Amino acid sequence: MTSRICPKPGCPNFIPIGAKRCKTCQAAWDKARGSNTERGYTAEHFRRGAKAKAEATRKKLRCELCSKPMLPGQELHFDHETPLAVDRSSRASRVLHASCNASAGGRLAHNLPPKPGGPDGQPPRAGSTAP
Repeated sequence: MTSRICPKPGCPNFIPIGAKRCKTCQAAWDKARGSNTERGYTAEHFRRGAKAKAEATRKKLRCELCSKPMLPGQELHFDHETPLAVDRSSRASRVLHASCNASAGGRLAHNLPPKPGGPDGQPPRAGSTAP
């Protein structure tokens, strides 16, 4: 099996390709990150998210970021329009494709501007609800 060095600066441990960090660094990261409850994700949040995701796939609503329909079987995220990193009191209120949400979050974390039209860089389609 091929391995690489853990990406945490100064960590000498080897990890398998595809792993994010070694077990020691992962445990420290998990502890610093906190539990779902500590991060503000309550049981109500998960109930609202499940209901919103089911409705989005049933109605084949379009993702606000890429304008493509959300279909059964796709991984979806219940997202905060204002990121928690910006406003800890914001509530999740929209459903997005998981890949679109991850792309948007990554760009925010690295202080990059949003891609025009969404993560795929394409302008919104006519009739979509994308901004």
